[in-house]
Amino acid sequence: MSLIEEITVKNLDHLGIVAGLIDEIGIVELINQKFANIGYNS
Repeated sequence: MSLIEEITVKNLDHLGIVAGLIDEIGIVELINQKFANIGYNS
C-alpha cells in the first residue's frame, strides 16, 4: 500500500462561484418580485 494518494485539482471559474452565491442568497427571487410589483412580465 502506497502512502502517496492521487490528488485531482479542478479549476472553478469565478462566474460559477458568483452564480452560486446569487442563487444561495436569493437575489433572483428579489429581482423577480420587484419586476412583478411594477407589472413587468417576461
